[in-house]
Amino acid sequence: MFILRELERGDIPAINSWRRNRALIASLGAPFRYIGAEIDEAWFDSYLKSRGNTVRCAIVDGSLSEDPLIGLVTLAGIDWVSRRATLHIMIGSQSNQGRGAGTFAVQEMLRHAFDDLGLHRVELDVLEDNAAAIHVYEKVGFKREGTRREAAFKCGRWVDLIHMGILSADY
Repeated sequence: MFILRELERGDIPAINSWRRNRALIASLGAPFRYIGAEIDEAWFDSYLKSRGNTVRCAIVDGSLSEDPLIGLVTLAGIDWVSRRATLHIMIGSQSNQGRGAGTFAVQEMLRHAFDDLGLHRVELDVLEDNAAAIHVYEKVGFKREGTRREAAFKCGRWVDLIHMGILSADY
């Protein structure tokens, strides 16, 4: 049983270890960087100051009593005039991928975006070769809206980013 809860300061060590994992970051749009604990502390502090336009939730496996944190899902850059936001998700370890946590987290964050926050649109960018993520996004209703050619430099090569979106009416 998966649940979402707001990100907490105690989650930072796990998130910092994920952000230092080259294989994990290779599947995401962000570049790999060496990130120290103090940088992630500042990142968390920045989040606390920007809660008016950002929602960061921990993905937790409620069936685990020890170290239940398995991922992070975010609605970033909420634009209250246009009522849109950008979705980001990260499942921390490969052993937790493919168990349905990502699908659950995306569906739950879309429910929050559309039903609780009254947003009209949620969008994202995904690496063209991340078939598992694209499958999840399409399964929950995202539509491909375009390709940003060679927009990410990953593992020594340029990769296209697929831009996807979902409207409240599609949800």
